[in-house]
Amino acid sequence: MLSALLLAQVIEYNNKVLIKYYYCYAGVLKLAKDWANAKD
Repeated sequence: MLSALLLAQVIEYNNKVLIKYYYCYAGVLKLAKDWANAKD
């Protein structure tokens, strides 16, 4: 029981971290695209 609860917490934490990294990555891509467009 305890291990299942712990596993659920670890999975939830990993999902939050992945979402945060995904948004950072998407933001960086958008900035790069905007910068490339402005450079032309």
